[in-house]
Amino acid sequence: MPYRMSTIDGNADLNKTETYDGVSSQNWYAYRPGSAPGAHMQYAAQQMHWHVATGSPNYLLASECIEVTGMPQYKGKLQHGTRDFSANRTAFKERALPDGVKCTEAPSGPHRVGTEFMALFK
Repeated sequence: MPYRMSTIDGNADLNKTETYDGVSSQNWYAYRPGSAPGAHMQYAAQQMHWHVATGSPNYLLASECIEVTGMPQYKGKLQHGTRDFSANRTAFKERALPDGVKCTEAPSGPHRVGTEFMALFK
């Protein structure tokens, strides 16, 4: 769920320009049709909004999901969730490996303890 909320759908359309938390932004919207009963994981249809800062760099400020609740006691009522990433935002810093640490390519094939990899515990 968190990854589906923070990734803008390919069918999203620009809904409007706005100011979100004092930042000039765009509001992108997409409708997600939900799964049919009997599917592996059933979920309700969702109306998704993504608030993306304009300018350089542009970054996700927040995502919102609006759907009909599946809880029987609230049958037919809408539930609304927001993931707000805009507060106390700092510049992104790419992490670097500590000095002396070298990456090696993972061996291909199935994982076998004691051959390609060393077991951390026994």
